[in-house]
Amino acid sequence: MTKVPSWVKNLVESKLSQPPLEVGVIARHKDGRIVKIIGGQFWGEFGISNFWYWRELKSHKAGCGYGHLLERMPQDG
Repeated sequence: MTKVPSWVKNLVESKLSQPPLEVGVIARHKDGRIVKIIGGQFWGEFGISNFWYWRELKSHKAGCGYGHLLERMPQDG
């Protein structure tokens, strides 16, 4: 298998409506929970991974799943 060339990453990211998720981002889960991303990655070694680990802000419960379940929250300031 061939690793993803940087030009492919640049092309995909240029077409996204917002930057990909990243560790440290606060996001709203599709079911309404607010979570902080604590691990994971958008790009895997051979393509898009978009798999994330998070912790709920209210209950501190850990969870994980794919990025389509999460909506990046706007940042203050």
